[in-house]
Amino acid sequence: MFKKQVGDTIIETLIKYRLNQAEKLIKYTIRPITEIALGVGFNSPDYFSRKFTDYFGVNPSKYRKQQRDRVN
Repeated sequence: MFKKQVGDTIIETLIKYRLNQAEKLIKYTIRPITEIALGVGFNSPDYFSRKFTDYFGVNPSKYRKQQRDRVN
């Protein structure tokens, strides 16, 4: 029923929420990527990196570099 109304499963929705939280932390803090991954609820930094890359099209480190390059 959740998937029918939202379009994603509960797990997919939770992962997207965590990825969006991580994206903000990557963008606006200098915390290490691994710390961010664990902080938003991913048990494995490698899994986090794969899911982040799938969702945003670039790995977390490169995403951070791109964001910093835009500001400078």
